[in-house]
Amino acid sequence: MLRCRCVVAHALIVLFFSSLACAGLRWEHTRLTVPVEAGQEQAVGVYAFTNTGNEPVTILDIHSNCGCTVPELEKKTYEPGESGEIKAIFTLGDRTGPQRKVLTVNTDMPGRPITRLVLEANIPKLMTITPRILICEQGSPVRIKRSM
Repeated sequence: MLRCRCVVAHALIVLFFSSLACAGLRWEHTRLTVPVEAGQEQAVGVYAFTNTGNEPVTILDIHSNCGCTVPELEKKTYEPGESGEIKAIFTLGDRTGPQRKVLTVNTDMPGRPITRLVLEANIPKLMTITPRILICEQGSPVRIKRSM
C-alpha cells in the first residue's frame, strides 16, 4: 500500500512539472542588439513570442528600467498557439556609447511569471572636436590653446 502511494505521488509530481514545462510563452529572442546610426532619434527592438501551452497566458504588465524605453503590446491575453510581439521603443536623446535597457514582463504563467528582455545598442557620437577649447580675441588672429 505504501509503495502504491509513492508511485501515485511520483506520477502526480511528474505530471505537474511536465505541465509547467509545456505551459507559457516561448520567446524567439530575449536579448537583442539593435544597430544605431549617428543622428538617429529612436531604436526599436521587437521581441516575438508564441504561447506554446494549453492554456491562455495573460501579460499582466511590462516595466522598463529606464523612462527612455517604452514597451508596446498589441493585446494582453494570448490563446494556445497564438503569437504576438512586444516592441521596445528606445528614445536615444543625447546618450552615446554602449546602452543596455531591460524590460520586465510579468505574466500569469504558473512557475515562470517573469521574463526579462534586454535591448542593447551602441550609440555613436555625432562629432568630436579637437582641441576642446577655442579662444578668439577681438581684433587679433585666431589662436588655439589646448586645455590640459
